[in-house]
Amino acid sequence: MQLTTATDAEVEDAMELLDDAGLPTDVDREGVILFVGRVDGRPVGICGLEVRGPHALVRSVVVEPGRRGDGRGTALIEELCDRARERGVRELYLLTENAAGFFEKGGFERAEREAAPEAIRETREFAAVCPASAACLSRALRNVE
Repeated sequence: MQLTTATDAEVEDAMELLDDAGLPTDVDREGVILFVGRVDGRPVGICGLEVRGPHALVRSVVVEPGRRGDGRGTALIEELCDRARERGVRELYLLTENAAGFFEKGGFERAEREAAPEAIRETREFAAVCPASAACLSRALRNVE
């Protein structure tokens, strides 16, 4: 899978895909980097990253419905981790209401929401978008030489 930064034209399509999946669509906000995952040049999924120093919040990971279940979501997450490392991120956080198992298979571990760094807790997603019932997960990123 190849992960590239979404173009302005792709953001609208991405927001529609997010809406269809019941995920937050505020990924066009300042500070959120939206990525498009492609296989053979065709978009198959999207994900976002909100970098806050050495920490980042994973935003709205989704794969097109007809392409789910064959490892593309996992590949999307691994590529996102690479992009985060390139930006100096050492730890990722995310909130999810229904995909904790998927992220745990990808190396994320459950974390107490209050244990997240202040910069992450102050993001709009933590403070207002996701309900308090959403699971908080984190993943330490190791530098790959």
